[in-house]
Amino acid sequence: MNKRFFMSLTAIALSIALVLGAIDLPYLSDCLDLGPARVFADTTTVEVDTWSGLADAIENASDGTTIKLTDNIILTNEDGPIDINLGYKSVTLDLNAYSIDRCLIDPVDDGYIFKIISGSFTVTGNAGGSISGGYNKGNGGG
Repeated sequence: MNKRFFMSLTAIALSIALVLGAIDLPYLSDCLDLGPARVFADTTTVEVDTWSGLADAIENASDGTTIKLTDNIILTNEDGPIDINLGYKSVTLDLNAYSIDRCLIDPVDDGYIFKIISGSFTVTGNAGGSISGGYNKGNGGG
C-alpha cells in the first residue's frame, strides 16, 4: 500500500513540476516514455508548377509548410488525384492567383482532385485562383 501511495504521489509531483516548467523535458524524456512528440518546424514555402511537383511537395511537407503555385496546372488523363495524408501536420496550398484543372467531363472512379485523409490542408486563392474539373463517380466531391 505504501509503494502505491508513493508512486501516486511521485506521479502527481512530476505532473505539477512539468506544468510549472521545473523539469527540463529533454532530460526527462531519456527516462520516461512520453509518447510521440509533435515538432513544430519553421514555416517553409515551396514553389511548384506541375502536378507531380505538387504531389511531391505535399508528401514531403513539414508542419507549417506553404506550397505556392507559380503557374496554372492542367492535368492530363494519366494524372490521378492526390491523397493527402499529413498525420498531425498543417499545410497550406497558396494558389497564388493560379488554377488547378483536372478537366474531367465525365465521372470516373477516383475523379476527385484532392482526398484529405488526415491533417489540416488549407487552400488560399490570393485573389483569383481556382480548383476545378473534378468529376467523381463514387462517394465524395470533385
